[in-house]
Amino acid sequence: METIRYLEIGGEVPGTGPGAGAEGRVGVVADLDPGTQGVRRLGHPNGAVELVGVTLCVADLDMAAARQRYEAYLGRSARREGAAQVFDPDGAALTLVSDADPATLLPGERPRALPALVGCDHS
Repeated sequence: METIRYLEIGGEVPGTGPGAGAEGRVGVVADLDPGTQGVRRLGHPNGAVELVGVTLCVADLDMAAARQRYEAYLGRSARREGAAQVFDPDGAALTLVSDADPATLLPGERPRALPALVGCDHS
């Protein structure tokens, strides 16, 4: 048994519950017991020990709105990195990329639906 704290970010989609936004269910989880987390990481099959970044692809027309939403969620501004918008909260990164530019990050790939999580980085 592990104790966690979570926050679901309020929805903007009419008729949906907590955490339902344009990207789907959005939330933040905090591990309250680092000792339990450390034990659990020791034998992970792929060697990953933490998620350090995700890439979210959004429709080109929705890019500005998505950036503004995440600026409000995270309480910080994005920095521009090429065509992408990058947030760097506390050692992790959220990268927003437009569907007009996904080949830059993921050559030959196109998401089936938007918005879509199209990549993750771990250590």
